[in-house]
Amino acid sequence: MTTVKLISFFVLCLPVFAVDIIQIDVGNAKNFAGVLIMAANDRVHNSNHGTDMANALEDELKHQRSKPVTAKQFLWDYENNPRESLLLNLAKVVKEKPKVLSLSLGGKNYDDLEAILLDEIANNDVVIVAAAGNGGGGTQYYPANYKNRCILSVGTAIDKQRVSYSNDAMIWLEYNKKDPKGTSSSTARMAAIVLQIRRGNPKATCDEVVLTMRMLYGTIKK
Repeated sequence: MTTVKLISFFVLCLPVFAVDIIQIDVGNAKNFAGVLIMAANDRVHNSNHGTDMANALEDELKHQRSKPVTAKQFLWDYENNPRESLLLNLAKVVKEKPKVLSLSLGGKNYDDLEAILLDEIANNDVVIVAAAGNGGGGTQYYPANYKNRCILSVGTAIDKQRVSYSNDAMIWLEYNKKDPKGTSSSTARMAAIVLQIRRGNPKATCDEVVLTMRMLYGTIKK
């Protein structure tokens, strides 16, 4: 009954934002617009992780029959200057002010500057969707683990049970067999769902969206 009430609360309304969604992850995919036009054959550092994540995002939006969105992908250079690269990308997000930020990345270390930038992003009313990590249970990785009212940590489930590789999380998405294994793919798909909810209820603040997502996707079998 609760789910029905929540879903009916979202009125179809599709305002146009400067940037709807930004995806930051490892790998390569060019900036994309419309319903996510991808450069699927490009590679960076011999990795297709970024392309996989953006394709997951694209698939989910098409599955939901989304109206065209304005989206960008920023690549995290994890081999050369990982910390600097990530911080520079987060600084770009502060200026862009998207409705949704998708972070298909994570690590075990707390970073003061990273936390400050994410707070600035939250102050712009951005929902931050972050991978819980693939550590096999227990505490979620950073940036998912920062104490930030607008962060949603995403884990992966099969048949509503946590998969063995997924860390604990705030919300859960069923594993899609077309995707690589990992909470990064679940994060990209969940970001697309969050975008649809934000568009359907444009007056909801980021923390209200986080609460709603936790009610809709926060339960798994113990």
